[in-house]
Amino acid sequence: MRSPTSLCQATAYQFTAARLFVVLIVLSSLTFSPLGLYGQGATLPTKSTNRAEYKTLDQALAAPDKVVILNLSGQMLSELPADVSKFKNLEAIDLSFNQLSALPAELFTLSNLQSINLLFNQLDKLPPEIAKLTKLRSLNLASNKLTTLPAEFAQLKALQQIDISGNPLGGLSAEVLSLTELRELSASNVKLTTLRSDIGNLTNLTYLDLSNNQLSVLPAELGKLTRLETLELGSNQIQSLPDDFCNLVKLRSLTLRSNKLMALPECVGNLVKLQTLILTKNRLQRLPEGIKELVGLRDLDISKNRLAALPDGFTELASLQTFDASSNYLTELPKNIANLTALQSLNLTSNEFKQFPTEITLLSALRTLEFANNLLVRLPAEIGQMKALQSLNVRGNRIAVMPPEIATLERLQVLNLGYNEFQTLPADISKLSRLQVLNIVKNPMLSSEVERIKALVPSVQVEY
Repeated sequence: MRSPTSLCQATAYQFTAARLFVVLIVLSSLTFSPLGLYGQGATLPTKSTNRAEYKTLDQALAAPDKVVILNLSGQMLSELPADVSKFKNLEAIDLSFNQLSALPAELFTLSNLQSINLLFNQLDKLPPEIAKLTKLRSLNLASNKLTTLPAEFAQLKALQQIDISGNPLGGLSAEVLSLTELRELSASNVKLTTLRSDIGNLTNLTYLDLSNNQLSVLPAELGKLTRLETLELGSNQIQSLPDDFCNLVKLRSLTLRSNKLMALPECVGNLVKLQTLILTKNRLQRLPEGIKELVGLRDLDISKNRLAALPDGFTELASLQTFDASSNYLTELPKNIANLTALQSLNLTSNEFKQFPTEITLLSALRTLEFANNLLVRLPAEIGQMKALQSLNVRGNRIAVMPPEIATLERLQVLNLGYNEFQTLPADISKLSRLQVLNIVKNPMLSSEVERIKALVPSVQVEY
């Protein structure tokens, strides 16, 4: 039986394959969206005004001159017939989720082809004839069995999108790194151990995915990719970032999850357009003061690190909407945390807080507060000021008394009080008119008290 993760991935891939050619039909101008891990992105739309799409070979062969888009995804094909050569006007073909182990030479006679999707097949090599497709702009080869790419691959000078993820290639070859028109390159899980310095040739890249490899060092030449907007480096073994990394001033999204980073360079503040920064599962012991320059940052994840404090400048991130600092060693927050007026979600689970920071109660936009598995013994009366709060989780603390002010949180929908020291809850809890879920599991309550609480909130799902 496949794991839930693999099932989710397969579902995502199937959804992607299904929508690839919808994008081709609907969009009338050239746009680019990230290919994503294992091909989760759109194939390039074509410029043709005749967007006839065919979904079976028989249907297409009945009118071969009209075929512009051919969608044969998920049809259990083990081979592609030579008759494919009849589709002289074909611009895009989707062959994803089949069982192709080879491609016919006739496919490479279709000089108008701009997009090929071969996601999830059984290909172990590509023929040199692929170089004939001089108009090819988008190529998805993810999740096949390719160990090398032919030297002729370098002749695909029009390529702008390529996904080679999930192939045991062992690296990025010179052929790929010579394709200077590339805008998007996905090479996740290709057994990459080193990144060649000629990655710096790809100066037109806006999207680069090198996640799920074994990279430990990044070359300085990566800093030449100054048009990058999205960089995925998660699940590698990276220990530090080169100073040239801070040249990537157009980055909007940076993922470095599951690496071995102990620090970030001070110059990280140069990345002023950054909106998403994912640093979970590293070895960070501190954040640089320069982080305060990331004034456009909306999502920050520093969970599962070794942080004992946050820099004072952190409170200058006025655009921050979601902040996850769970599983660290924090005992307090910067005093001016209330400056984060846009913050909607705050996760401080599994830290070492002994007191609830009352500054949090001034975060007027906060909707979700996760404060589970700390050392809290009480909640302050000021919690009643958090009028926007919809979900509060203080599971796994040592709280024995609930302040009556909790009843003023009129938007609260989920309240998790499990694994604390509550023997009773105030009757005013009945005033939480929008409450949907109340968790009181593993508290020292008598069964009669549980029944009293259930009677107070008859329409609420009470977990006990």
